[in-house]
Amino acid sequence: MDADLDAFLRHVKAGPTPHTVIVDATTSFDVSALHPSWLRARAHIVTANKRALSSSLDLYNSLFSEVRATHHSYMSEVTIGASLPIRTTLNDILCSGDAVHAIVGLMSVSANM
Repeated sequence: MDADLDAFLRHVKAGPTPHTVIVDATTSFDVSALHPSWLRARAHIVTANKRALSSSLDLYNSLFSEVRATHHSYMSEVTIGASLPIRTTLNDILCSGDAVHAIVGLMSVSANM
């Protein structure tokens, strides 16, 4: 990878703002693999990169372990449902005490990586 993403993170964190938000609009596995370390560095992440959520279970578990530990945001809703709020809606249903018995959908070719 040509970009020095560690230098990028240091540059962004050195800024005067109280919160750091990194937007990952890539499709790169290498970039998505950095999401847990960005959370450890106290950055919020907004991503359309499907790789962190759909590649390895270890990366997925690491990612959400950091979300729980740091209480920083990992916003990834745009990666599913053609930007419809599917994850938020399901979370609201489950948090209200209701149960989801089935989810039926039509997967598109654009969902492939």
